[in-house]
This record gives sequence, structure tokens and C-alpha cells, in this order.
Amino acid sequence: MWDAVQRSGAWTGGGMTPRRIDRHGVRARMGHAPAWIVETLLDAFEPAALRAASVAEKKREKTERRARRAPDQKDNDDD
Repeated sequence: MWDAVQRSGAWTGGGMTPRRIDRHGVRARMGHAPAWIVETLLDAFEPAALRAASVAEKKREKTERRARRAPDQKDNDDD
């Protein structure tokens, strides 16, 4: 499953369109597995992956904001 969702084209959307897993593409890559198992795994994996990506993006933005500050400014963002 991990290999199937990490390949190019496994995710659709982005920008103004919500990111989603291309379930048809992943199912085609996992042809040897029963469809109900693939769907069950995708139902669990997709929200967790999107949440993890959101957390990583927030951390990246926070790091970039700190890097852009002048060196003499004190860091008061201790989230």
C-alpha cells in the first residue's frame, strides 16, 4: 500500500482543489489484493496522511518565518 500511494500520480488535487488519493490508480497498482482490503486501507491511510502533511506544512512555515526575521529580534513564538 505504501509503495502504491507514494508513486507519481497517486495523489490528485492541490492548490485550490482538495488533495485526495487517486483510488482508481492505487487499486490498479494493487491488482493482486482484494478491492475491499485496498479500500479499507485507503480509508484509514488518506486522512492520516493529509493530517501529517498539514502538520508538516505548519512547521515548515513557522521555520521559514523565523529564518526571515532580523537576527536581533527575539523569538516569542514558543508554540
